[in-house]
Amino acid sequence: MPHDVPVIARDEVTQEASERFGGPVGRFARPSAYSLVRSLRALVLLATFTHLVGYVMRLPCRTADFLNSNRYPRMCYTDMPYLFTGRGFDVGHLPYLSAPPQGAESLEYPVLTGWFMQLGGWLTHLTASNAVPAVHRASIFYDWNAVLLGGCFVIAVVAVALSVPGRPWDAALVALAPTVVMTGLINWDLFAVALFAICMMLWLRRRPLWAGVFFGLAVSAKFYPIVVLPAFFVVALRARSLRLFFKFAVASTVVWLMVNIPFIVINVHEWARFYTFSRERGSDFGSLWLASQYLGADALNIDSLNLWAFVIFAVLGALILVLGLISPRPPRLAQLAFLLVVAFCVSNKVYSPQYVLWLVPLAAMARPRWREYMVWQISQVVYAMSVWLFLASTDGDGKGQGINALNYAWIIIITVAVTLWFAALVVRDIMYPEGDIVRTREFDADMSAVESELTAGAEHAAGGAANEVEDSRSSQDAGVSAGSDAGAPASDDEDAALSSPEPTSVD
Repeated sequence: MPHDVPVIARDEVTQEASERFGGPVGRFARPSAYSLVRSLRALVLLATFTHLVGYVMRLPCRTADFLNSNRYPRMCYTDMPYLFTGRGFDVGHLPYLSAPPQGAESLEYPVLTGWFMQLGGWLTHLTASNAVPAVHRASIFYDWNAVLLGGCFVIAVVAVALSVPGRPWDAALVALAPTVVMTGLINWDLFAVALFAICMMLWLRRRPLWAGVFFGLAVSAKFYPIVVLPAFFVVALRARSLRLFFKFAVASTVVWLMVNIPFIVINVHEWARFYTFSRERGSDFGSLWLASQYLGADALNIDSLNLWAFVIFAVLGALILVLGLISPRPPRLAQLAFLLVVAFCVSNKVYSPQYVLWLVPLAAMARPRWREYMVWQISQVVYAMSVWLFLASTDGDGKGQGINALNYAWIIIITVAVTLWFAALVVRDIMYPEGDIVRTREFDADMSAVESELTAGAEHAAGGAANEVEDSRSSQDAGVSAGSDAGAPASDDEDAALSSPEPTSVD
């Protein structure tokens, strides 16, 4: 079957649900029987619907300009309006170029996310004059960012759909993710998620240089993509083509420097605020470190906490990379990427509700099975709800409406356990690739750029070797025939020399 024919995922849920959008396709369907454009159009509509549901869910807060005391019990909280005034966007302050104005604080986000926020600020000032009270303009700022982040979410869904030839409907796992409804508009994470999804798509579609460009942009928007860098290296190493990884890494570095160096030169203190803030913060929402404190353990000081968080992540990351090196077949990039980001999240000092957005596209590509995926999603939704309920019990007028610290701690532990269970399923797919539904197709649709290139090279080499063997066989046959005529039969060694070599494999 041609690789450009979008075959529906081997999943009963998508098979049934996609009928009206042109799927599923039969085994012997002609390419014209199915349209990638129709699939993408349907996925865009689904993603738009999901994002709109998330916006509607926050209307109780939006209509009150996010000033109502029920923002936690109603689970409609978002950081956006508070940072509009708290970081100087309301007075036109440009981030990273100078110290914040009086009453505002330095922006604790990487450069590209900061300027994405500034774009929302510019749009707000274009559509609402300074005569409008700041609280109203903060709500308009939220509206504009909701539009921009909705575009980012759609881009991420399309990128996932295009990542694996023949499996666009795996992206429905992203487009319909309930965690996007719950957390997509809390912060600006969807911007970095879209950039990294494009990076993954370009790598898997054999564009390592452009993948590096978007990787550099993604790291300039959020820190988490950097933990996936070793996965690209392992995939390249297993395919014996570090040259392509080198191109990817150089492009990433150049782009990151181009984005960041100007702000380092202009005001290194403001540029570094994200890194100093990350280093100085203690155990926070969703982390096992915070859960252990609520369960009675002593709190670690900042230096010890930073050290232990790094050591645990380093150990988990090393084990994942070893897994990638010893697995029977080279693991798919999405599998290693998902495991590395999970390791980062479970060992980190904080796991804010919106951090699940980092994992959603990777989970959809790593293990596109609806049942297990939705179990994991539900656990993340429950965790997000628990954050708001816990804050409701400790925040002003909301006291008594939520859950206590002990219950919150146990929900954190259960959420981490479910995430590790899903990660264990991915590990099993790596060690037993015959159970990986992405691999068990007519062709290995999700081979990385280097695997595909090496396979083509190996097939070419194998073909050349076969021709040489055939020529050798013809020559030897002529010699054997002459020897036989002279009464000298061919020896066993000569028979072995004439046998075809083992075929080259790039698994």
